[in-house]
Amino acid sequence: MTKIILFSHPQDDSTIFLNTLKTENAYTKAKTSDLLQEEGMLAEFYNNQWNFSPWKFTEPVLSSFEPTVYTQKDDETVLLKGSGFKGKSLKDILELEPTEENLQLQKKASITALESIEAAIKTNLQKYPNNGAGGIFIADDFSKVLFLPQENFERSVELSSAEHYSANSGFYIFRKLSKLKAVRFTQSVIAYRILTGKFPFANTDSVKRYEDFIDHNFDSLTLNLFGAPEDLTAYIDGCLSRSPEKVVYEKARYGDKRNLTESILYHTQVNSAKKFNNAESKNSELLQKDFPIAQLKEFIEQQKNCLEQIDSDRLAELKKTAEKEKSSRAKRIKRLRFWKTNWPRFAASAVMISILSLFYIWIADDMKERTTTKGLTSFQVAELFMSGINTANVLSIQAATGGRAVGNTTEAQVSNIYVAAQTRAMMNKNMGTYSPAEWLIDNNNGQCTIFGVSQLKIDGKPARLMATGPIVRDKLPPVTREDGTPFQEGEKVKHSVEYQLLITEYPIVHHNLYRENLIFIFHKGKWELDRITQDKENIDAINNSQPFSYDELYKDYKEAMELFQGDLVKTCDKLLEKYDWISTNQEVMEAMEHWNLTHKSN
Repeated sequence: MTKIILFSHPQDDSTIFLNTLKTENAYTKAKTSDLLQEEGMLAEFYNNQWNFSPWKFTEPVLSSFEPTVYTQKDDETVLLKGSGFKGKSLKDILELEPTEENLQLQKKASITALESIEAAIKTNLQKYPNNGAGGIFIADDFSKVLFLPQENFERSVELSSAEHYSANSGFYIFRKLSKLKAVRFTQSVIAYRILTGKFPFANTDSVKRYEDFIDHNFDSLTLNLFGAPEDLTAYIDGCLSRSPEKVVYEKARYGDKRNLTESILYHTQVNSAKKFNNAESKNSELLQKDFPIAQLKEFIEQQKNCLEQIDSDRLAELKKTAEKEKSSRAKRIKRLRFWKTNWPRFAASAVMISILSLFYIWIADDMKERTTTKGLTSFQVAELFMSGINTANVLSIQAATGGRAVGNTTEAQVSNIYVAAQTRAMMNKNMGTYSPAEWLIDNNNGQCTIFGVSQLKIDGKPARLMATGPIVRDKLPPVTREDGTPFQEGEKVKHSVEYQLLITEYPIVHHNLYRENLIFIFHKGKWELDRITQDKENIDAINNSQPFSYDELYKDYKEAMELFQGDLVKTCDKLLEKYDWISTNQEVMEAMEHWNLTHKSN
């Protein structure tokens, strides 16, 4: 039992009080007088409907000045006083002893609260003060419901004990949700409580309860409320399983003191958040439907009969299924929380990802399947390296660089490319990140974003972006000069490269023109990338690059495809008039061949 903080005057039904739980001194220091101007909402049932009007507290008074049975002189606190009526808070009603009479009272009060909340949603959702049961005051004759000013109520209970706060507000409120989601969540908690006699999220520790909110850690009515209509349980379970929108905040403007790894990880987070929010939005469509109050009332009246109609064998089977789901959920949440707790340590460390990449290579079923540059010219190794970046192929990058940092200006970018490659390699293509040429072939109606290279030239010549190297098993001989003479150990050669690098940070896409020198060294019978150099003019140009709108690109792409009836070559030519990074016809055809090979089994 928790302390009653909202009550009507025992001798004057026209007055109600909210106990702030603050002494006069604490109340004065808190400077809460302005909160008296905050509005709540009074619901009155007449003319066969709920009617609403704004409501405010009128003044603060000391508890010792009021003859109430709820406060004591030696525990003098400030009360907020307002016009009211005889009644109780929904919280106090739900805490009554579970006699048959009180159980009926609790059902009636809960239904009244749900009906008035539903009417408030339709009348003015934005002004509705979404309180827990402690802030919902219901008249004894159920003709009126007062929703206290939200800030006044929260301030009165937020500094109380965990148990006190939970019973008044915490069990009912998930404020990280958007307005409608949050209100539907509160409605569903009230319904869940009256259907089961318990709360879906009953942990009084606010941190642990929030984790349960996020992980949807509750016993679903669908599996645990035997005999209930599936539409009713699915609606309540769905409202209790909503998640806040994911937002990814950018630490710095792109190109401003942020290396490639940070940019790509940010890009991955943004696209992951976009997919999550799209899925959450689709799953939240049920919130637009009215809360199934009529169905709830009907089932409450027949709940005992519904349970009795289930034969013992079927009931045992249902209970077994519920226990199995509960055990499975506990294991899932344990794994999920371990991953959420420990993943930042792994993801933040480029060294750890590099080690994991090498470990992956080392434990491959057959070491002879590793990619190698043996037998390739330095030009072909350059193609392999750029293709590795384009497709985020960690094995190609590993083979092309021999595992070394390839420093100077872009040392941090390329030495940390393993992080980006491993991140994207772990993402299935269906998660929606394609190279520029692949995106032009199939972008899943704009759901897929872009990361990769286009318009690659090596020494001024168009080059491949889907190149794959030989494997160790092939046992190719070391490459030689055209006259057959061998290269010397440590001999070096330079190739100039020019390419566009695209990274989506939805809703924009960054495209940067790179001009770099790739320095290769002949080491142990094969060419490997030793380092990369870049002139200052190119660095300045990258930092000053202008992004473009992803949605506008997709709109232009769709219009061009419709105009040219799916002719990809003509579509690319049309887009090139506006977007100077568009992949060449050669790159698109190469990507098409690669696409057909990798997707032929789908």
